[in-house]
Amino acid sequence: MGTKQNPGIYDCYTKALPDEPIFTFSARDVDAPDTIRFWAARREACGKDSEKVQEAYAVAAAMEKWRAENYGRWRLDKIAAEDPHLEGKIKEWVNNPTQTQKFG
Repeated sequence: MGTKQNPGIYDCYTKALPDEPIFTFSARDVDAPDTIRFWAARREACGKDSEKVQEAYAVAAAMEKWRAENYGRWRLDKIAAEDPHLEGKIKEWVNNPTQTQKFG
């Protein structure tokens, strides 16, 4: 499975032609896992790319896990960057699982 820091075997960004349109999902998009599963189910129904399909299902599950473990962190990082006085309090809040689980 690929990440931004470690592209996977099926990374479309590195394989795309210079002018080829692409669309990327991230785990913070609540609709990403279901959309990926829809794509995978269609590919699976056609008997296409079984290894790639299995990776897609794994990515969807990993996205849900990451989102649950990091819920809202992307918003808090932006707030901290905009107001440095809040950075310490935000980091304390993000690192406290009992606080972040309230919003999961």
